[in-house]
Amino acid sequence: DLADGRLSTISPFAYGLALARGYTLATVLSDAEAHVAAEGGDWVPRNYDRRVHGPVRLRAALQNSYNVPAVRVAEALGTAAVLRVLRDAGFESLQASADVYGAGLVLGNGDVTLRELARAYRGLARGGVLEPVREVRAASDAAGRPLVARRELAPRRFLPGAAVALLADALSDEPARAPAFGLANALRLPFPVAAKTGTSRAWVDNWTAGYTAERTVAVWVGSFDGRPMHGVSGITGAGPIFGRVMVRAMRGITPAPLVDRTRFARAAICPLSGKRAGPDCPGALDEVFLPG
Repeated sequence: DLADGRLSTISPFAYGLALARGYTLATVLSDAEAHVAAEGGDWVPRNYDRRVHGPVRLRAALQNSYNVPAVRVAEALGTAAVLRVLRDAGFESLQASADVYGAGLVLGNGDVTLRELARAYRGLARGGVLEPVREVRAASDAAGRPLVARRELAPRRFLPGAAVALLADALSDEPARAPAFGLANALRLPFPVAAKTGTSRAWVDNWTAGYTAERTVAVWVGSFDGRPMHGVSGITGAGPIFGRVMVRAMRGITPAPLVDRTRFARAAICPLSGKRAGPDCPGALDEVFLPG
């Protein structure tokens, strides 16, 4: 049932492309019932809470894992463009065409590996640059002669650094995540962390991936035989493990700032429109933008 297909740990890469193409964290997206043309008939993406939330700002849509706005963004950008970014970010398992995946690509219509996910999120931690994972530090033959370990890929940029900085600001925003997960959730750690959860269709498995400036952690939870779990989501399954691993990984490290907010411009916005707040705007909010 594609209507239940979810792996929204991939959606930040689509949102990153949107931010690189002129969207902002204040851009208002539609979270209303949508019917998306797909092979075999219309596909109706659904949110994790089975509700729709009307107009939502991009920051809130991303942090609350709202699926419908993510699909709408993928449709607006074009699935082919999103697929290129994902492949550039190292998701080599995505071998089919954009037409096969459709806009549901951002919710997990294509299978990826945990290793690919961890490597791609490390690329986000490095400002949008994919680098090889070095699993062998040194090797030698029986005579003690050094062996050269083959590098898996050449470093490459998959998203502009400025867009990734905005993405990190949103992914580390605890209050923005609160409507869906509450303030006391598994991703609230003693230090800022940019993180995203995802739950695949029929509760078969779930994921949490995230990073600080120093460490990247990705967690998968599921059954090896593919049997569904009972109501275990990314925030309740992989999330607590992610939190414990990240805290352990950061032990003894003084965290560097995750985002340099001095690189952003600030403006008061109207939460209903995402535009600059005027005198008649109720409850103006501060938001950050790329300069200009």
